[in-house]
Amino acid sequence: MTKKTVMTDSGADLSPELIEKYSIKIVPFSVVLPDTDEILKERIDITNEEYYEKVIHAKKHPHTSQPNPNDMVTIFKDLEKEGYEEILYITMAASITGTYSTANLARKIYENEGGKAKIEIFDSFQASMAIGIQAIKAVLLFEQGLSMSDVIKELEHFKMNELKSTLTVESLKYLMKGGRVSKWRYAVGSLLGLVPCLEGTYHGTLEAFGAARSYEDAIKKIVDHAFDEIKNKENLAIYIVAGKAVKGIKLAKEYLKNEYPEIKILDTFPIGAAIFTHTGPGIVALILFKYFDH
Repeated sequence: MTKKTVMTDSGADLSPELIEKYSIKIVPFSVVLPDTDEILKERIDITNEEYYEKVIHAKKHPHTSQPNPNDMVTIFKDLEKEGYEEILYITMAASITGTYSTANLARKIYENEGGKAKIEIFDSFQASMAIGIQAIKAVLLFEQGLSMSDVIKELEHFKMNELKSTLTVESLKYLMKGGRVSKWRYAVGSLLGLVPCLEGTYHGTLEAFGAARSYEDAIKKIVDHAFDEIKNKENLAIYIVAGKAVKGIKLAKEYLKNEYPEIKILDTFPIGAAIFTHTGPGIVALILFKYFDH
């Protein structure tokens, strides 16, 4: 039987327990800290909590750096040495980061250097745990004996019909600092007291679908929108991924329990650097999906 494995990057926000349980290979993003001229690998050289504090207190706003192709090639070669013949690399949405393109470049380099493993690069269309849940699903499908092509077909259906992500933040400040919102829009939005509501679209982009007059209303909006937009509404579960958002997590759980008691509320995970850099504290992301045992 062909030995297969699943890779993704640290932007998938998988917990250490899930990474170990499913033997998922992780390619780390790097965080760049201009204040100290440091470049650190996410969750290796710096923890999520440490990075949150760096972002909040930075004089010069930090940013993230995607993995370089040589790092990916090294992992491909290491996996080949471990006996893996097929590798599925599930990346963050190509519209959000260049990881998808970089992964394709790394595959070419690997093949040109004589690499033997078959590598497939899959655009998750998503970020955060919405990537992670696809990686877990892929592992379980491989364990059922499905071929690479059949697993990719299943993932395509899953991401387009049985998965939806939405998110909100407490302030437009960090969206402006990270270049996601112009200074003009930041000024207008702040003046009006608007809280943005965003979604991972079925086109593979991260876009605003509306705004709210308060953080509490924004939390309600992203819950409602996720449920309204997901195509398969049976047997749903949800992960909450957040950064320094105790209030937001509480609001989301209370609203879900009151308005959508049929949805299974699973774990809450810390958001990674890839998203927190652009959102700052108060970020709450909801990953709604058709539940499967994992």
